[in-house]
This record gives sequence, C-alpha cells and structure tokens, in this order.
Amino acid sequence: MATNYNALIKSEEELKKQFFEFLDLAYSIHKKTWTYILSKELDSSKMDDLRNDEESSDAFEKDILDECVWIISKDQPRSNHLRFIISIIYSIKDLERISDYAIEIAESLENKEIDKNNYDFLKPLSNRYLTFFKSFVDLIKKKNVSEYYQTGRDLKNEFFENCNKDLKKLLEICPKNDTSIQNILLIFRSIDRCVHHIYNVFINFKFVKNIK
Repeated sequence: MATNYNALIKSEEELKKQFFEFLDLAYSIHKKTWTYILSKELDSSKMDDLRNDEESSDAFEKDILDECVWIISKDQPRSNHLRFIISIIYSIKDLERISDYAIEIAESLENKEIDKNNYDFLKPLSNRYLTFFKSFVDLIKKKNVSEYYQTGRDLKNEFFENCNKDLKKLLEICPKNDTSIQNILLIFRSIDRCVHHIYNVFINFKFVKNIK
C-alpha cells in the first residue's frame, strides 16, 4: 500500500484533471487548425496563434511529467495506482506529438490556395478526423477504458477504411501533374500519425481500473 493512501488519491485526482486539460488542449489545437484552413484564414498571425498553443502543449508535458515523478517518490503508489501514473507518463508524449502534427498540417498549407478538388477532400476528411478525435477524448475519460476497447478499435478501423476510399477517389480525379497533391498527401500522413498516437493514449489506459 502507498505510504499515505489519502494523499495519493488526492494527488491522482489533481493529476487526472491536469492530464484531461492537456488532452482537451491537443484536441482544441487541431480543431482550431482546421477552422483556419477551411475558412482560408491561415496567415502568419494564425500560425503564431497555433504555435503559442503548441508551446502550451510542451509546458503541459513537462509539468505533468514532473508531477508524476513527484507522486511516485512521495506516495510510492503500487498496483493500479502505479499503472495509472505510468499510463499518464506514456500518454503525455503522444499528446505532445499530436500537437506538433497540428503545426505540421498548418505549415503545409500556410498562405497556399486550395483548389476545389483538394478542398472537397479536406473538408470531409477534417470533419471525420475531428469527430474521431473527440470520440476518443470521451472514451479516454471513461472510468474503465477496457470496457470500450472494441468500440475504440472499431472506430479506428472505420476511420481508415473511409479515408482510404476518399484518398483513392482524389487520386483518380487529380491531374497527374498536379503538384498540390503532395501537400495533401503530407497532411494525410500527419493525420494518420495523429490517429495512431490518439489510439496509443486510449490503449495506455486499457489495464487501469476504476480511476475516479
């Protein structure tokens, strides 16, 4: 048992709150990124705004890691409590990378015109991606993630299945000499990596039970 169980529970509650704030920030950075892109407002001032959010993400990662180390050294958690803290440590790196990818997506389209074919691909892709992201934010906040494992797996498989269909259609209609497709493929790759990082966070909590 922990050296001070009541202190450990209180520390876990604060840590969970801080982690969920980080999770919400990562989602909000991507939501803001796509709002700027689809409204065609992605200029240097909007990029500065996104980079400020990304710096906040870096600060969250550092602060949460410091808090995890402090809780482990102070309260000596065991069993499920230790698994919870280790899951947080693994997940904050994923969240930091997810935030970085939002900047990469934005930079690939900064001050660039988006033609109709690419816009018609990006708009439903962004809607599907943000819906996927928000669904996993909600799943990760459940008390017992393991109960929703199959739901999460199905959501991920469905997401990629639909994206691959849309990407195939785009490649069929785009002219072979269309250089703008390169940026679209880079964006698709960034989203692909984000989805895997989001899913990693979800899986990190699979064996953590009843976190209140």
